[in-house]
Amino acid sequence: MSQSHAPFTDAEWETLLKAPVLVFLLVAAMDGKVDEKEVKSFQKILREAATYKSELLRSILIETIEKIPAILGQILSAGADAGRTLTDVKNLVESKLSAEDAKLFKHSLLYVGKQVAESSGGFLGFGSKMSKEEKAALNAVALILGVTE
Repeated sequence: MSQSHAPFTDAEWETLLKAPVLVFLLVAAMDGKVDEKEVKSFQKILREAATYKSELLRSILIETIEKIPAILGQILSAGADAGRTLTDVKNLVESKLSAEDAKLFKHSLLYVGKQVAESSGGFLGFGSKMSKEEKAALNAVALILGVTE
């Protein structure tokens, strides 16, 4: 196990790596299509990983950049149960991190979803950029992660 992944085992780390990609896919695909603006938004999130306050999410996003094809392949080929995986992520961070760090990670992960949801939509730049389907996906992610505003 590498030191940067402590206190997580390699298997737990692999689960954590799926979290931002799952959130992206859940939110972006909720309206039936993943559009270019949503993909660009997620790419920007990955590029700006160092700006996230959650040290754990920063580490995960930085590693995700290198492993995105493999992570996507695992998620798509396994027909991953997003809800179960995100529940596993929630349980891992709550059991292995301080309450404050776990909360920061879960809020930061939800923020990734909000950034993706707000990246496209609206009409000629007016109105809500977030569809009701995307809002529902974010609410589901928040519920699974146990995030309350």
